[in-house]
Amino acid sequence: MTVNTNKERHLAMAFLPPVMDPDHALSVIDRALDYRGNASDSVRSRLNSAIVQSVNVPGFRDSSKAPRPQLREPVLAAILTGPNEKLAGEVLRCWVESNETLRNVVSDHLTSKEMAADGPDLQRGVFGSIWLRHEWAAECEEIANGATNGRFDADDMALMLCYVSGRVPTLEATFEMESPLFQEWLDELNELPPDASEWEHVDEFVGSLKGLALEKIAERVTVQVEAIADSIDEARSGFDDELRYLEVDLSSWSADDAVRAGQTEVALEKITELKTALLEYREIHPRASSRSEELLRAPEREKYENSIIDIVGAWDDLMTVPDESTDDSRPQPFSDTVQIVDSVEGDTGTDPDRSLAGRELGLLRQDIEALSSENRHLQQEEQHLRDDKNKLGEQVAQLRRELVQSQEMQEHWRRGYVLASAGQARPEYEEPVQLSNVVDALELAENSFPDRIRLALNSKSNSNTPFQKPDEVFDALAWLATEYHRLRTNPGDAPNFDMLIKSACPGWSYKPKQTEVTKDQYTEWYTTTLDGKSYGLDAHIGKGTSYDPHQTIRIAFDWDDELKQVIVGFVGRHQKNRNS
Repeated sequence: MTVNTNKERHLAMAFLPPVMDPDHALSVIDRALDYRGNASDSVRSRLNSAIVQSVNVPGFRDSSKAPRPQLREPVLAAILTGPNEKLAGEVLRCWVESNETLRNVVSDHLTSKEMAADGPDLQRGVFGSIWLRHEWAAECEEIANGATNGRFDADDMALMLCYVSGRVPTLEATFEMESPLFQEWLDELNELPPDASEWEHVDEFVGSLKGLALEKIAERVTVQVEAIADSIDEARSGFDDELRYLEVDLSSWSADDAVRAGQTEVALEKITELKTALLEYREIHPRASSRSEELLRAPEREKYENSIIDIVGAWDDLMTVPDESTDDSRPQPFSDTVQIVDSVEGDTGTDPDRSLAGRELGLLRQDIEALSSENRHLQQEEQHLRDDKNKLGEQVAQLRRELVQSQEMQEHWRRGYVLASAGQARPEYEEPVQLSNVVDALELAENSFPDRIRLALNSKSNSNTPFQKPDEVFDALAWLATEYHRLRTNPGDAPNFDMLIKSACPGWSYKPKQTEVTKDQYTEWYTTTLDGKSYGLDAHIGKGTSYDPHQTIRIAFDWDDELKQVIVGFVGRHQKNRNS
């Protein structure tokens, strides 16, 4: 038996007792780190990225490249501090891929017992639910006593059961009701001796309780339906401008859909969440009064727009009623309610109040059956739409995979060209380079050409500039380290550097100097120091002419003829001048 809980169970809990002791946790990390060379590209890249973001190893700028003995304990410490769900998830993902045979054994065991094998939610970094500890231990023992023949370590089997089932064991096997009133009743009943006279009337008590429960459920649903309808009307009329701008149409939303889908409580939460998000979005939807304020407002505006669209999508998913014709074992809408109505209608006795309640419940049953009938008529059309949606989803997923492959191949060949230009051989094993921002591009360029480019950014630089194409920044720096470096090292006829960089990096340009007046007036912008030596930053390369840092960037540098190196001293939107 499994117990669902609303509490999130962090993946880092898998590295703690009762799932693992510290020695086994380190062995899991060891295996994941050692397996990286054989792992799929996606798994290897995700794990290395999580390590770089979470772990610092002295002497290594890229901590993922540190030897395993120096990495294992910092990785475990990082997982347990926080906790770090992302790092825990990626270690487990790599460890599971290295244990495919054991994973299949556990998966087959769960399938044979008709238990879910959905795995954890790696996106959110949580286990979906929990095991009672004694039941988890019993399943572990049953797997060990099955067809494994001692092939697998018992601790590995226990961890794999957690991963494949998507559940983590809890220490406690007792649960209390959330309602103090109901808990008090249960405690009193539990204290009654088995020969107490009250037990003679327990069936009557249970029947009465069911009838009362149904009446209250009906009243509660009525209140919720009215609240949903009112909230939908408020959202439509109160946020008409915002919804029109976001191209969100609420005309098809209705409380009846929530009733048919059996999602009245969640639907009310979603529409309330939507109104709250729209109210907050209204404050930042208009254009700001100044450009600087607009630059700060734009990311926040985009966050709320995405949140609103996600809420609308979640509503549509909630209102999708599964097709009963494809799965006879699935509970039907309102089936529990109808059964309760049946039990109450069949036992009204002679009590006038009970008879009246029975007639009212009978009318409620007719309404429910009418809704169910209407639901069945709609399901055939909904099934066709869902099939079309699945086909489109598969096509989109395939196109995304092809796009990622194309981008990785492009980066692979570009990297090969750059290394060849620098006279370096491509390593036999090389991970795909992912440039997320300008900082990544600067770091990659300095690591790729350590003898040709040095970074010495002055105080006016902004390496965190949000330029949208960091791969072009790396290409431009690679041009400085290769073609520009070659021509400066072997001077001959004066080359046209502007023409050369435009040919190598489309859209980029080269400027050789700045006026003396500007340099004297804004000295901090046009100088930098490295190892006690001062450099003038007259020359620069760049792209874009607007004031938008997402589209415009400048890289100013100097040539050290003694070191035969390019000294990069400024990165940002542009250097200050008299016009700016």
